[in-house]
Amino acid sequence: MRQPLSSSARFVLVSGLAVGTDFLLAFTLRTFTGLPLSVSAAISFVVIGCSVYFIHEYWTFRREDSQTSSSRLIKNLLVNCAAWISRVAVIAALERLQEPHGFVMAGLYFTAGAGVSFTINFLANKFWVFSERR
Repeated sequence: MRQPLSSSARFVLVSGLAVGTDFLLAFTLRTFTGLPLSVSAAISFVVIGCSVYFIHEYWTFRREDSQTSSSRLIKNLLVNCAAWISRVAVIAALERLQEPHGFVMAGLYFTAGAGVSFTINFLANKFWVFSERR
């Protein structure tokens, strides 16, 4: 079955929706709990990231033989751990330099962390987890 969008375009779409939801959850946690942005972003990344493997398996990188794979699931979890660590590290480093006062600065910090984690996540999923080579 031919997909109307390339796997890269589907990844960007799924990730865009995920990061939007992630952003809303992180800022909701920060606003209502007073947690630092890095902690709020860490929690929201885990909550949102848990379902993304299945979307990637059955839609983003879909193949004729797509099915839940323990190997790909474990690889995806490892990728998510690396992406999570990179996001939290970037945001925490920026917070150490200067506390993000206001929504705009916090949004910039979150965007910087999300950009790094997105890049790691995309490259590792495309070329390792869901690679045509097995």
